Amino acid sequence: MVEDKKGTIFEKLQINRLTLEFKDKLIEEKFKFEYFKKSIFSFRLSFLIVTILYALFGILDLYTSKEYVGVFFTIRYVIVVPSLVLVWLLSFLPSFNRFWQWLVALCYLVGGLGIASMLVINPENTFYYGGLFLIFMAGYFFIKLHFKWAVIPGFLIILIYNAAPYFNSSLFNSNLQFLFIINAFFIAANIIAAVSLYNSNLVERTEFFQRMQLSSQREKIKSINESLEEKIKERTELLENKNKVLKDEIDYRKRIEEKLIEAKQQAEESDRLKTAFLTNLSHEIRTPMNGIIGFLDMISEPGINSKDQKHFIDIVKQCGNRLLQTINDIIEISRIEAGELYETISEVDLEKTFFYLSELLLPEARAKDITLKFPQPGKRHIIQTDSYKLENILINLIRNAIKFTEEGSVEIGFDVVIDKLRFYVKDTGKGIPFDRQKAIFDRFVQADLGLSRGYEGTGLGLSICKAYTEVLGGKIWLESEMNKGSVFYFTINYNPVAYPELENETLQTTARLDSENVVALVAEDDEISFNLINTILENEKFKVIRAYNGHEAVELFNTNTDISIIFMDIKMPVMDGLEATREIRKYNREIPIIAQTAFALSGDREKAMNAGCNDYLSKPLKRADLIRIIEKFM
Repeated sequence: MVEDKKGTIFEKLQINRLTLEFKDKLIEEKFKFEYFKKSIFSFRLSFLIVTILYALFGILDLYTSKEYVGVFFTIRYVIVVPSLVLVWLLSFLPSFNRFWQWLVALCYLVGGLGIASMLVINPENTFYYGGLFLIFMAGYFFIKLHFKWAVIPGFLIILIYNAAPYFNSSLFNSNLQFLFIINAFFIAANIIAAVSLYNSNLVERTEFFQRMQLSSQREKIKSINESLEEKIKERTELLENKNKVLKDEIDYRKRIEEKLIEAKQQAEESDRLKTAFLTNLSHEIRTPMNGIIGFLDMISEPGINSKDQKHFIDIVKQCGNRLLQTINDIIEISRIEAGELYETISEVDLEKTFFYLSELLLPEARAKDITLKFPQPGKRHIIQTDSYKLENILINLIRNAIKFTEEGSVEIGFDVVIDKLRFYVKDTGKGIPFDRQKAIFDRFVQADLGLSRGYEGTGLGLSICKAYTEVLGGKIWLESEMNKGSVFYFTINYNPVAYPELENETLQTTARLDSENVVALVAEDDEISFNLINTILENEKFKVIRAYNGHEAVELFNTNTDISIIFMDIKMPVMDGLEATREIRKYNREIPIIAQTAFALSGDREKAMNAGCNDYLSKPLKRADLIRIIEKFM
């Protein structure tokens, strides 16, 4: 929109002085569109009247110009009237607004020239003077021509009318003086009509421009109002937000205070539980150590008989196992806290696992006269999972069940639930109170429970079980009723492996190892550890070759083709056991390599399996575990 600035009306409107067109093409197009919409009805009506009058005036030709009627009728009814009718019909087309001004101007010129021709032929007929005046009036005011489109054809008509005598003087029957006198009235009338139309168009364009400015101002006012409303809304929302922020800040401070109080209570509770745990831990370490040191002193007494000596040795072994379990639990919970639990997947035969567990735990159950029920041999289930973690979960749960059951039985079983393998350990013990059933899986809580104070153990076993089941893709929970017993459930991912040829295989509980003349390579730098494994192997008729480091183990294996199994310590000088295993595996993939590792300390177990070891033995070594591993691979 053109700015309203000081100056003439033309400068304010920014229009052409001669043609009265807006210099801004966009404004000019808007004006033409509005002018067309506003004028089309009156144009059609006026144009129709003009056409009808033009046709009717032909009747006068019969009375005023009989000698020229043939020529006049040709001009009137063959040229002019058909042209006018055609344009009137075209005005109903949708695209008429694009070319209506020049088309109507053309008709105006044709109609004017028709009457001018009649005047030239018969200038004495005064009726045609009025007809030409009618053409001027219709062109300038009634058929809605713009100033430019009306003035140009109007003056062309007069120009042609004036020029005609110079080209063909025989057309005139009057003298030139009379012709020019009459023509002067036409020129004057055309000028007066042109000036009137000029002013009329200027007023109309001024009004249009003012309407546009008014509309623009209204839009601005509307925009300002909307902006004010938006600002008021924004300010209101801002205030509401500030109030909300203030309320949230108050609520946040309240929550912080509540959390601080809760954290203080939790810290006090944690401190109390840790103190109780450390007290219990001290008891769990000192008690077996007291038994070990005390009974070793009694064994060393002179004159002790063999029966008492054997009894004292059994007690020392029990105390050692108890101390080892305590240390293992502490180290394992440290690994869990550090997030160092990983899966080591292998194929696990559940029937063999249950057979091993029964051999391991049956003596403990018999000592308390408790029946231990394992699943009966049937269809073999071989799965892919972490055998160490699965065995430890079951051992922890079964030992807990035996510990807290005074009479009755402990039953172990499993079933398949969709894509999970669900195990259960059911006992007939004293049960667990409902309000403590969730807490028993938390760390340090067991040490404070009245239920556990009368029993040995750190109380970390269930927390370890919970961490193991989560690593294996499952969860653990329990159902318990006071004085009726408990059932512990846990699930792991079920990834079965099919071995049809094993369906009819049965486990032999009396199988013996034919180990005479079997050569075993033991890579061990620690003298006591070597003496222990050497003693066990020699008792089983093995021939033992010792390597003091990993480099020596590789050389001995390369030079002794009789070696059937290797026991590889992980921590050794010169070359460690992992590197030695990798070297051997470069050219031999068959020889069984058993890692000796304290994997709980630093994840050595997983590293050993990744390096190429077939299995592992945790230190301190137990004869039963060593024999079981040998039988497994030989």
